Amino acid sequence: SGYQLESGYSVMPIGGFNGTDPSPTLERFQKLVA
Repeated sequence: SGYQLESGYSVMPIGGFNGTDPSPTLERFQKLVA
């Protein structure tokens, strides 16, 4: 939330709080961004 409040942009966390959640592949991430 700190990043969102400071930048004013939405932030999509990747990897979850501990870094153990499934992360999208680079290709999937690029499609989500597009």
